[in-house]
Amino acid sequence: MTDQEKEIIKNYRTGKLTRKEAQRMYPYNLAHDKSYILSVLENAFKNRTPDEVDYALSLLTLDEPFNSTDTYVEVLCKLLTVDWNYNHEDIVSLLQGVKSSLCVDQLYETSFKKFDYLAYDDSHALAVTCIYALGAIGTHNALEKLKLLAESDNSIISQSAKNQLMNIN
Repeated sequence: MTDQEKEIIKNYRTGKLTRKEAQRMYPYNLAHDKSYILSVLENAFKNRTPDEVDYALSLLTLDEPFNSTDTYVEVLCKLLTVDWNYNHEDIVSLLQGVKSSLCVDQLYETSFKKFDYLAYDDSHALAVTCIYALGAIGTHNALEKLKLLAESDNSIISQSAKNQLMNIN
């Protein structure tokens, strides 16, 4: 990703550019070239660069409607497994919008992860976000994972899973 591309993304994130302006200025047509964002995500994963992950996630918000495609699910799921990435909740939120059955197992596993950068978080926000994503997906496998989470020893996780199960039924 070039410095010019990063600058467009920064200006978009800070509100200096609207989404339409950023899309128009960006050197790639993100709506028609899904391979570009995919390559940025894959390079960020391969090179272990958290900043690139952050920029790539911002690109996904420019690629509306993101929630209509499974194009990025595999690499987003891989990014959930690594501890050098600091965007786990954002990734889970994106996966919640996609509602892909391909990410159910990874969301379930991520709900148990303890990342150093989230050590302060006694509210288990990442786990709760994973639970909401599983609820949004709503497949048989997702419901089974929610039932398992509802049996957690952690009261926050257990109650969140129970709430999702009640909302689905």
